[in-house]
Amino acid sequence: MRLRDAWPYGLFAAVTLAAGGEALFLGRTFHDVRTARAHLGDPAPPPHPVHAHRPPADRGDTVFLLPMHFEIYNEGLKRGELRLWNPRLFGGYPLYYDTMLHPFYPPHLVLHLLFPPGPAYTLTLFLHLFFAGASMFLLCRGFGRSEAASAAAGLVWMLWGYSAVWWSTGILEGVSVFGPLALLALHRSRPALAGLALGLAVLGSHPQHALLLGILLAAWAAARRTRGALVFGAVTLGVGMPAILTRLDSIANGHRQAGGDFGMLYDDRWSVVLSHLVGLPFGKAWFSADGLVRGEFAVFLGIAGTALALAGACRGIREPRIRFLAVFAALALLFAFVRPVAWLLLQVPLLNQSMPSRWVFPAGFCLAVLAAEGWDEIARRPGRVPHAIGAGLGLLVLVWLVRPVPLSGAAVAETVLGGLLAVGACLAACRKPRAALALGLSALLLDLLPPFLHQNQPAGELPTVATAPPEPEPGRALGGLRFPDAAPGDPRTWNLAVGNNLLALHGIESFAGYEAILPSSYVDYGLAAGGDVAGSGRVAAFERFDSRLLDAANVTRLYWPFPGEPGGRWRLEGTRGPLRIYGNPEALPRARLATKAWAAYPPEDAPLLLRSGRVDLKVTVILEGELELPPLDARNAGVIWLERSTDRLALRVTSDGHALLVLADAWDEGWEATIDGKETPVHRANVMFRAVVVPAGERVVEFRFRPASARNGLLVAVLTAAALLGLAAKRRFASAGRRGILPSDRAL
Repeated sequence: MRLRDAWPYGLFAAVTLAAGGEALFLGRTFHDVRTARAHLGDPAPPPHPVHAHRPPADRGDTVFLLPMHFEIYNEGLKRGELRLWNPRLFGGYPLYYDTMLHPFYPPHLVLHLLFPPGPAYTLTLFLHLFFAGASMFLLCRGFGRSEAASAAAGLVWMLWGYSAVWWSTGILEGVSVFGPLALLALHRSRPALAGLALGLAVLGSHPQHALLLGILLAAWAAARRTRGALVFGAVTLGVGMPAILTRLDSIANGHRQAGGDFGMLYDDRWSVVLSHLVGLPFGKAWFSADGLVRGEFAVFLGIAGTALALAGACRGIREPRIRFLAVFAALALLFAFVRPVAWLLLQVPLLNQSMPSRWVFPAGFCLAVLAAEGWDEIARRPGRVPHAIGAGLGLLVLVWLVRPVPLSGAAVAETVLGGLLAVGACLAACRKPRAALALGLSALLLDLLPPFLHQNQPAGELPTVATAPPEPEPGRALGGLRFPDAAPGDPRTWNLAVGNNLLALHGIESFAGYEAILPSSYVDYGLAAGGDVAGSGRVAAFERFDSRLLDAANVTRLYWPFPGEPGGRWRLEGTRGPLRIYGNPEALPRARLATKAWAAYPPEDAPLLLRSGRVDLKVTVILEGELELPPLDARNAGVIWLERSTDRLALRVTSDGHALLVLADAWDEGWEATIDGKETPVHRANVMFRAVVVPAGERVVEFRFRPASARNGLLVAVLTAAALLGLAAKRRFASAGRRGILPSDRAL
């Protein structure tokens, strides 16, 4: 490659540094610490003067979930382990239930092996932003577009609204880079490479976005009658199998209220559709006041990007490839924005795991490719594109003057300036191509780049909580955190759930919180214990603390920053400002021996039996199904902890007869147990915990988290990768033989 041909990659690198360089040079972060500071009562940092008029993009997951998960994952890799269990939430939680971590994604494995969690996270975002632009550039070049047009498409793909909002969460990493490469491989009739790229996208993305990208590529292969469709599908499944199996595991064992957020996103007013679509060119100045709606429907391409995409679609509609992209983009926007269609999609299995608003993502993919088509079309003949841009700008200014939009005039001024640059680029397209290139790229950057800069918030240290003295036995907590200067909080479900995540963020094992999906066994137990579940089944919290089931769950502490007293058996142990720390003297030990067992048959009756209150959980355990157990005759018994880590526990049990060791840690099919090195079954106890039968004598009981879904998925992925490498080597060897340069030929 000649140096002058490398300018698009230099452009993408410069944009990457501009979008996130503050994290490298000015001590900022991509974690949205604003949200954590608000819940801790810290004053918000003053807004950046350049971004004060822009809508905030609240991505609290980046601070309430990602740092905690990355810490566990990163530490395990450095010790030669792939840790997949987080003991800090819900009594224990499989890390792969979270849709942001991507534990099997090769870039994550490498970067977290080499760097600490924070730098690994930052580098991952930087690299994927750069390579997203590069991969879209390569795709458009493969479609025959000019360098300038392909570079413009790369910028649109890097910086459009949906990427700007969700970039810091990492949910689009794989699809942003490997999605364009997969389509390029299909276009060049290389189904195995396309499957490899899509498989990597599956490993490194939110499963819903990967699924929608797969639908787009499958539709492309069918419409274009691409050869090797079976190979494409098989390789995709093989490479992506770890993510696929673990996701199916989470769906099978998780609690999810499909469509729970539907009413918040889709109201009964059809005018909302028009409002969202107006955001396509004018999203900087025309956006929803609701942060959730603003994020889910972030379709913003800017006035220049929208003009390019529409020009490409309209002028090239007779070409099959352009027609496919235009039709798919239109359908995807229909699925995302129109309430009746969105409701129908929520009735489709797998597609209902996230809201239909996520169809905005594949629409943006198609629009980015169409933008490259539009650039070359306008370069040949601007036509009436400048007039259309001017008319749109006039309409925006008129609306703003008559009824000011939710942003200041600065947002309108930026949009108008971007539009004027786009008009200048169109007028210069035929006679001064270099000037047109500069003006066109400037128009795109002016519209699209600032929302990224808004994400870089100050990275100062989060406050730490004053915890009780270390206990000889493990214990759990409930409640939340607020600090001396905070105003009194409101004990609503969401605030309490976030409070539990803050406890977990500080290393305290919490029995509530929020996550992508809650284990169904935890939900059954939590509801029986008086908890509340909300937010499409993602949010769990307790506002009452009188249930004896909390004692059985080893809840020993309550961090309470709210007015009023928890009452009952809770005893005040200390304070810090408005934060009061209570102890529970009646909490049961984390590991205890039961001498009685009740069988729940059918297993679905176990929660009913638990709610009945007829079972004394101090000495009795509820098991599910018909089990053949030896007589439980232990009278003198004891338990000593030997080891406690994330994915491995070891205890010494001494008893004079058979007993049931009950461990108040969350049950999951992935947990395996051994007694003195010999495998033993792990039973689901008391709806959500674990139990094993321990014979008489002194025994060492070990628990290890080794989920079959992850193990089998990794095995399939490794075998698929080995087969691809073998096939590539065979073809290379055969090609060399046909050219007469095999080693044996050279020797002769």
